[in-house]
Amino acid sequence: MPIRTRTHRLELRLAPSQQDMWDTLRERGTLATDAYGRPDDRQACRTYLLRLVKAGIAERLPGKPTAPLAVRLIRDMGPVAPVLTDGGRASRRGRITDQMWRTIRMHRQIDCRDLVIYGSTADVPIPPVEAQKYLSVLHRAGYLHLVEPGRQHRPAKYRLIPSKNTGPRPPRVLQLRAVFDDNLGRLVYGEEVRDAG
Repeated sequence: MPIRTRTHRLELRLAPSQQDMWDTLRERGTLATDAYGRPDDRQACRTYLLRLVKAGIAERLPGKPTAPLAVRLIRDMGPVAPVLTDGGRASRRGRITDQMWRTIRMHRQIDCRDLVIYGSTADVPIPPVEAQKYLSVLHRAGYLHLVEPGRQHRPAKYRLIPSKNTGPRPPRVLQLRAVFDDNLGRLVYGEEVRDAG
């Protein structure tokens, strides 16, 4: 008797990312926390806008203390959202992924050692484990073609599939083993959940 399996489709509602907020701010020139409906989304927006103000990238617009926080962009940092600490300084979080994605896009073929060597900077070194994980997940997501399988003491080599070179923003690897592409604005890969029964 064959085992019956059920496949559950993953429906995911992502809160607005810093990239979403940054894109809106760049497009409109201003952004207020009341642009988002859910309280959690408004709080995430407020936190990010305050970081931009502290970094000198945006300025707070005048208003009543009880009014939603609103800011105006005063220094455009380009298409990739600045990743900042609460104090307004550049954060390492997110910069590692940016550097890995940029390096993958620049090189014809790459392995995890190359990714560490060419992608690391003095400020933000890339841990070898992170490089291997990112390459592996992007391969499973269909972004990378396996050129040469890994062997003992030699890591696997990958090549970016041209149609998956979707833009400067790195595909985000989510905790649930899925990949969200900010350039396409959609989930492009997620492992299916199967259960027997």
